Amino acid sequence: MEENELDLKALVSTLRRRWRMIAVTFAVVVGVALITTFALTPRFTATAQIYVDVAGRDLLDPSVDASSASTASSKVDSEVEIAKSQKVLLDVVSSLSLVNDEEFGVKLGMTDRLMTWIGVARTELPSGTEALNQVMDKLAGAVSVRRLGLTFLIEISATSADPEKSAQIANAVASAYISSQVSAKVENTLMARDVLKGRLNSASNEVASAEQSFDDYISNNIDALARDAGRADIALLRDELGDAIREREQQSALAEQIQQSIGSSDWTSLADSLQDQALAELASQRDELVGQLEQAESGSQQQIDLRAELDRLNTEIVGYSQTRLKTIRQDVITSEQSATTLRQQLRSSVLASDLPSTVLTQIYGLQQDAEIARQQYQTLLGRVRDLDAQSDVQVADSRLVSQALSPSSPSFPNSRLILILAGIAGLGLGIGLAFLWENYVGGFTTDAQVEGLLHLEVAAVIPMHPLTLKNIEKGEIRSPADLMYLAPMSTYAEAIRRLRANIDIALNQLDFKGDDKATKGRTILVTSAVPREGKSSTALSLARAYALAGHKTLLIDCDLRKPSVHTYLGIEPQGGLVEYIRDGGDSEGLLQAIGQDSHSPLSAIVSGRSSKIPTDQIVSSPLLAELIEKARSIFDVVVLDSPPLVPVVDGVYLAHYADCIALVVQWGATTQSIVRQAVQTLRLGAKPNTPTLTVLNQQQGARDRYANKYYYYYGHEN
Repeated sequence: MEENELDLKALVSTLRRRWRMIAVTFAVVVGVALITTFALTPRFTATAQIYVDVAGRDLLDPSVDASSASTASSKVDSEVEIAKSQKVLLDVVSSLSLVNDEEFGVKLGMTDRLMTWIGVARTELPSGTEALNQVMDKLAGAVSVRRLGLTFLIEISATSADPEKSAQIANAVASAYISSQVSAKVENTLMARDVLKGRLNSASNEVASAEQSFDDYISNNIDALARDAGRADIALLRDELGDAIREREQQSALAEQIQQSIGSSDWTSLADSLQDQALAELASQRDELVGQLEQAESGSQQQIDLRAELDRLNTEIVGYSQTRLKTIRQDVITSEQSATTLRQQLRSSVLASDLPSTVLTQIYGLQQDAEIARQQYQTLLGRVRDLDAQSDVQVADSRLVSQALSPSSPSFPNSRLILILAGIAGLGLGIGLAFLWENYVGGFTTDAQVEGLLHLEVAAVIPMHPLTLKNIEKGEIRSPADLMYLAPMSTYAEAIRRLRANIDIALNQLDFKGDDKATKGRTILVTSAVPREGKSSTALSLARAYALAGHKTLLIDCDLRKPSVHTYLGIEPQGGLVEYIRDGGDSEGLLQAIGQDSHSPLSAIVSGRSSKIPTDQIVSSPLLAELIEKARSIFDVVVLDSPPLVPVVDGVYLAHYADCIALVVQWGATTQSIVRQAVQTLRLGAKPNTPTLTVLNQQQGARDRYANKYYYYYGHEN
């Protein structure tokens, strides 16, 4: 529970610190989404609904078997794919003339127009198949077809910048789909009919062949059959059948000859063929009229009268000939019927006769072959006629249940949804950037973060006192270190004392060899990665904490490039550490550099002026090492205020003198990569096993509200 509480507090603290970043990110994302929403062209979507009759519809056969659930579902899914097929879309393009449409028609793309505008290339509009494909692609992108759940309903939607056009396209797609369904059914029916027609000719030949085989068998064996059956009437029937067949053939030949004569207007031959005296007289009269017409004067009344009489006579001859032809054809039909009747009588007589079993078996086989061939032919003929009828009365298996209407509001962009999603995305992105900044890019904000990334213990988290900045600006205090005596019970002073306690614990854990532990003081290096992290004020505060605790303490300002300890102490020295090293360790110069804190028993060696020579020569000088060694023999604690580690190299040399190092990190400001670089620098210069502690300085807000509450409770009680 405690870990969750701390994590929640860290989360809230991060959000509170980075609220500006989150707010700016949120505003930028929502603003971009808002601008984009207004810049986008509104699109309207119209929808038509179609019901699919999975059982199929046949007007000639109302009884339809219900399909299984799996088959029905598969059929609806198949119809969805058919509705958005290229064939249906092509019909829509043709019916609506979309090739010339402003929205869906052929036009140059943005890239082509840009290249043409800058003169890189001259692009012409596509034509032919390429143009049609471009229009088809646009239409396919604007049309969507889907099944509504597990129902038999199909939803066809079309999107366009024009609401009327969207409804028009959706209805056109639905109409083209239904029309294609009818066309497909008609085409399939006609294909089946054509296949059966091809088989019908073969079946007809099989029937004729079977009948002929049966008749030939009887004709060839009629005498034997009559003798075996003991019936003379069978031979008579055979003779009558032969006469009927010959008569039919003669009548058929005569009808064919008459038809040819009528077609060629050869009336004389026609009269001879029919042996008709009346027709011969009409033909003779016609010939006379033709002769008179040839002798008559052109354009005369006689010619006109003769031509009229000739036309009348021709009409009479043709009418008479057609009547005779009709009579002869009726005779052919009568002869055919008579032959059929005689054939059936002959077959019945033969089958009814007392014939040997072998003969009956042969006859029965031939009869069955003929009967089967006849049944197959009749079945095929009936099916062909059914298919002919079906091809004329086909209806679609799908029907339009709801036409697409012109939409009143755009379907895209959905401003409300876009802004909501943009707000969520902006808030999430802002929070993500805040945590990214806090944990990877920005500075350190928690001791757990420092320990996790640097693998160094956090000795103290020093808060930003609310009165410090105001008091410094008013000149009431010189630095936050003045709070050590002005507000000894403040959270700032308590944090410094916590730092001192953790340093003491770290030093006590060192394994000192010899008698140095009893005879020499300890050297503490206070440094930072970059300037303005509160390093010098922290060093002064730590030194005052040791001095106020009764330890003989010396503070040495080793930041020779930008010294500040003398300013914080209010000291104006005549000389400084730079002069002491430069003069070869003159004791008089050292006395001028030593100052006393007026608010604590703290001694300090300050550096009054910035060095004009490279400071690495000073900090690496044997005189400084000798000075620090002497100070350790006199003082209990020696605090070294080091320059920043990253900008200058001085800290590398000073780290070698330290028994313990306090790395000051400004809370939430110094980037993590810079701090890691500073830690690597310390590891290069420090002695092995030198404890390095970190100090989070200038924390904004309380690190632990409950701890502060209890601290203030005990502070006021004391």
